[in-house]
Amino acid sequence: MCTSIAMNTEDFYFGRTMDIEYSFGEKVVFTPRNYPISFRKNDTLHRHYAMLGMASVMENYPLYAEAVNERGLCIAGLNFPDNAYYPQKEDPVRHNVSPFELILWLCAKCASVTDVKALMASTHLISIPFNDDLPLTPLHWHIADREHSIVLESTQNGLELYDNPVGVLTNNPGFHFQTTNLCQYMNLTTACPQNCFSNIKSLVPFGQGLGSFGLPGDYRRFYSNICPLWRSCSKRRWWCRNAPAWLRHFHESWRQNPEYEIIERRCSSHPFHRRNSWRGKLLLQNVKRESSHPADQSCLSLVRKGQGFLYC
Repeated sequence: MCTSIAMNTEDFYFGRTMDIEYSFGEKVVFTPRNYPISFRKNDTLHRHYAMLGMASVMENYPLYAEAVNERGLCIAGLNFPDNAYYPQKEDPVRHNVSPFELILWLCAKCASVTDVKALMASTHLISIPFNDDLPLTPLHWHIADREHSIVLESTQNGLELYDNPVGVLTNNPGFHFQTTNLCQYMNLTTACPQNCFSNIKSLVPFGQGLGSFGLPGDYRRFYSNICPLWRSCSKRRWWCRNAPAWLRHFHESWRQNPEYEIIERRCSSHPFHRRNSWRGKLLLQNVKRESSHPADQSCLSLVRKGQGFLYC
């Protein structure tokens, strides 16, 4: 999953994450004004705006994942699988540009988002891979400057430009759905929430931050953090001395509940098991063991008798 953000305070900030588990040879790449930029279906540019960004360089060609040019125009390509669509057929009256060329095409020619909108009106994205060994990546693009933020998506519906007033782009689903889905969060507030439920005066907030209820990462994050806390208690004597009393009681109560039986099983070093154990899957670490290496840790799993795994 990737996220890009364009933000204005006293200054303009643009940044993105690239949450992938592999490297594609990315590095910081600077393309000066007089570096020739070739295009598959357009003339080579010998003079253009300079740009800087993260790219992999193949055959002396910078394949930018994101870049900013000397005029402050910023572009980032984010993963858009199953939704991105690039036509095979050329457009005879517009500039035919491959997705791998798009960041170069726009950063080289445009000084602002307004320029991008004008240029994209005469630009047609076409499915041309860089080479046989490097197919096109399904992408949509976040484009921003100090004044404006937009999203560019090429789908089966055609090439679409959206104004992006929130300045954020992630991955799937499409941007139109994401902006519509924001309506679910209209109740969020940075202030203490008011009682709109009834006239019962005793209904008052029981803590700080309840105005964020419903936002991913709200106070329910407490429960998802119990698992890493237990996993970090690798020694029984550390647990007895340092774990909070209520948490020790919680742990022991579950252990003694006659409705459950506790079985011991290995916590595999396979990434699938490690990943699941960090995603709120309740794996109670056997704190009697002295080993702290993930591959050697033994875990306790709660099993409802006769009904299989409750958590695993």
